[in-house]
This record gives sequence, C-alpha cells and structure tokens, in this order.
Amino acid sequence: MRKYQAISQTWDKLSKLLTKEHKKKYYAMIVLSLLSALLEVVGVSILLHTILSILKPEFIQHNVLTSFLYHRLGVTDNRTFVLVITSLLFVIYVLKNTILVQMNKRQVKLAFSITDHISGERYKQVMNQNLAYFKRRPSADIINELIASTFSFAESILIASVVFLSELTVVVLLLGGILFYKPFLFLFTFFSLIPSAFLLIYINRKKLAREGREVHELAGKVYTNVSEVTAGIANIKLWNGSAYFHKRFERMKASLYEHKASIYVKSNYMPIRIYEVIAITGILCVVLYGILGDKGISSIISYISIYAGVSFRLLPSINRVIATSNSLSTNSHILDFLVQEESDEDSVKDEPVVFEKHIELSGIHFGYTHEQQILENINLKISKGDFIGIVGNSGSGKSTLVNILASLLYQTEGRLLVDGIPLRSSQENQYRYLFSYVKQDVFMTNDTILHNVAFVDESPDLERVLSCLAKVNLTEWIKTLSDGIYTPVGELGNQVSGGQRQRIAIARALYKDAEIFIFDEVTNNLDTDSRQQTLKAIEILKETGKTAIFITHKEDELKMCNHVYSLEENSLIEVK
Repeated sequence: MRKYQAISQTWDKLSKLLTKEHKKKYYAMIVLSLLSALLEVVGVSILLHTILSILKPEFIQHNVLTSFLYHRLGVTDNRTFVLVITSLLFVIYVLKNTILVQMNKRQVKLAFSITDHISGERYKQVMNQNLAYFKRRPSADIINELIASTFSFAESILIASVVFLSELTVVVLLLGGILFYKPFLFLFTFFSLIPSAFLLIYINRKKLAREGREVHELAGKVYTNVSEVTAGIANIKLWNGSAYFHKRFERMKASLYEHKASIYVKSNYMPIRIYEVIAITGILCVVLYGILGDKGISSIISYISIYAGVSFRLLPSINRVIATSNSLSTNSHILDFLVQEESDEDSVKDEPVVFEKHIELSGIHFGYTHEQQILENINLKISKGDFIGIVGNSGSGKSTLVNILASLLYQTEGRLLVDGIPLRSSQENQYRYLFSYVKQDVFMTNDTILHNVAFVDESPDLERVLSCLAKVNLTEWIKTLSDGIYTPVGELGNQVSGGQRQRIAIARALYKDAEIFIFDEVTNNLDTDSRQQTLKAIEILKETGKTAIFITHKEDELKMCNHVYSLEENSLIEVK
C-alpha cells in the first residue's frame, strides 16, 4: 500500500509542478509511450507466430493470423510460408525500431523542453527570494539544487515516469496475450514474475530514496569544499592547509561514491541478475510440468516457445519498470525541491513607485529567529536629498538596517513607507531600483571593466562609463591597460586590486544614477588620493539632490551628513 502511495505522490507532485502547457507535452510523451508499447507487443506477437510456425507446422493452419497470411499470399507449402513470415518478421522489426527511435527522440525533446522551462522558472523563484533566504542557506546548496537537481529532472523524473508507464503497459498487454492463448501459462508467468518484481521495488524504495537524498546532500558538501578552496586558497596555503581540505574532500567524495555505487547496483544489476535466475527457473518449471503432467513433446515445446518468446520482451520490460521505479525513488528529492510555494513576487506585476519627499521606517523589528532580535522598534525618516550617517559597533545591525530600508530584507514587524504610503509588494522591484548599494566586499562579474560598470545594461553608454570612471580617478590606470575598458577583471574581480574593485563599484553606482546611494565602508581600501577623488564624486551627488546613506566611522564622510544615527543595543539614536 505504501508503495502505491509513493507512486501516487510522485504523480501528484508532477501534477502540481507542470503547467497546462507542460501537461500537454507530458501527455504527448505518454501517448507516444503507449504507441511504443503497442508496437513492442506487435513485434513480440509476430515473433511468437514465427517461432511456433517453425516448431509446429500444424500451427500455421490452426492459427487465425498465420492461416490468413498463408492463403492470402497464395503460399503452397509450409517451408515457403516459414521463409515468408521470417522475412516479414525482419521487415517489421526494422520498421518498428525505426519508428521507435523517432518516437523516443520526440519524447526526449519534449522532456528537455519542459525541463528547460521549469529550470528557468525555478531560477527566477530563487532570484525573487529576499536576502534572508541567501543568508540562511549555503551557496553550495543553492547551486547544487539549481544545477545538479534541476538539470537531471528530464531523465530522472520525466522520462523515467513515462518509461515506467510504457513498460507497465507492455507487461499488461503481454500477460493479456498469454492469458488469451494459454491461461495456465498466464497463471504460471504472472505468479512467478510479478510478485518478485513488486517485492524488489518495495525492498529498494525506501533505501534508494534515503541514499538519493544522502547523495544530494553530500554533493552540496563537495561543492562547499571546492568553493571554500577557490575563495580562500591564499589563507589555506599560508596555513599549509591543503592536506586538511584534501582530506575532507576525499572523505566526502568516498562517501558520495559509495552511495552512488550502491544505488547503481540496486537499480541496474540486481534486478537483471535476479530475473535471469527466475527466467531459467521458469523454463525448468515448464519442462517439469510437461513431464510430470504427461504432456506430449509438442505441448512442452509449445509452452517453452511461448514462455521464451514472451520472456524475450517481458523480462526487459519488468526490469525497466523496476529501474524506473528505483530512479523515481532515488530522485524524489528533486520534486520536493521543485514543488515549492512561489514567492510573493512571482504572483504580482511591477507597479511604479514615486519618491518625492521621504522614505520612512516605522516601528521596525527584525530578527533571523525569535530568540535573536537584531532591531527593535526602529524609527527613521529620510528626506529626499538627505545625507545620513549610521555608526555603531561591528555586528550591531547597521547593514541589516539598510537592507530593510532597501527592501532586500523584510521586517518581522513595522512598516516601510514612501512619501507616507506603505510600500506594496507589487512596488518592490521598482523601489529597489531607486538604490545603488556600494559595499566593502565588492561583487564583480567575470567580465570586462566596461560591463562591470554598466552591469546589467546590455547596451552600455561608453561615454557615460568613461565619465563615471574618471570621477573615481581610474582614467590614468585604464590608459595603461592594453585593452582599456575591455580588460577582463577576472572571477569576482581577482585580476584587479582591492582599491580598483572598490572604485569600479562606485563608478557602477554613479552609472546607474540612482536616487538613493548606500555606501558601506566604501573608502576603507582606497589610497589617500583615490579616497579624495571618490569623496569629491560623492559630494557631486549632494549637489544634484541625490540621497545618500553612509555606514562609516570616518569623520570626513560623516561631515558630509546632515543627520548621523548610532545603532546601539538594537535601537537607533540620533547623535547629530
């Protein structure tokens, strides 16, 4: 019963996940599978008729199909008919397999078409999560789910579920054919093969589901290890820590491969070997039945021929039913990952937001857990054109506060208002676009200086890029580069210095020409001359009526601010 429930849950989850358009494609895959099953049964039927025509010449006249062909084709002797039906068998199998290849190609295209759309939608859903989601979850886990899980959805879930239905149909039709021709042989075949198949599925289901999840989790840990090595290789080498990280990698990798090997053996090798033994046992039982039951040699040959002919296709089908059932069990975590509630942003359309007077935080509370409150009853009103300074000890919640202000994090209590009107979820994307955020740990894409300044602008304004770079004192440095602004900065900007990364990030903020700028300890990595040039560029923002928020302890930056607040013991106090 639990096995049926598990299979039912798989299709329930698929039904929730697939859109109407997806379901049309999925049903087309199923129809193609059922047609494939019918072709397989036709092929087996012709094979059986051929075998029996060879072994029992009297079968030719007694069977409806062979008798019809014999007279219709004007054949005059059994020998010629055997040659004709054998040739027909060859032609039918060539045509059958040619058609099946085309059907399978179409099924695979449909499966990957569905997967392509679902993976894109899941990527969008993850991108629409607020900042807390990314802080709460290791990046390696997110990467593992978006890449490893999503990309294997086509073969592990879609194709596997369709093959399961197709091969199950073949099994039912073949057993039905045996029931029609030889009821006794049907009972024997059914009770010798089907219970053992369900037993294998039942025994492996829980083990494979558990091992599949363990493989998924271990893969995430391996990603984490590699990510840590690439990000912290300098510190690792200074500590002579390469052996430590390699040991961790080997331990996780060994466990991962052990589980994968176990899954592969249980899914692929064990069922085949077991069913080979069952097939030989079946032939032995048929022979014993014929001998002990005083059946004639002709009857025994007939039984063995039918059993062997059907087993030629029935046993592979049962093996595929078991294998695909195992695949669905092993990869059930993929459906658990994909079938999730959509974020609020998925269900609403963007609405414009107008910032003309002020933005305000009213009665804001925030904590990642109920026990760990970071902000309590925060009230802050920022008028357009204000330069605001925020100071406080490390870990006091300064970055959390500006993240809530920029709607990157959602407060647990309180309201965010724009010109006195509470911000609606449908306005969040447009509201966030009002901000440019320059952090101390600069994010850069593995692209050129040009595209790191223009960022997501697909048609960069070259003059504007050069102007922004000049404002942060990078023009002379860029002139020394053979490729100028087309010079790659490397992964996460590792081909340029920390100060250069910081100034490129500020140039990016200037290029966006946002209404509100957030500067989080932005001048910490700059030399004196670059720092002065950067502060001049920031002063220009004040002259043009832009709004800026500084997280800093530097006096020259705080002097530019008309209000300064200190974040102490989860509360915000105005100190200037």
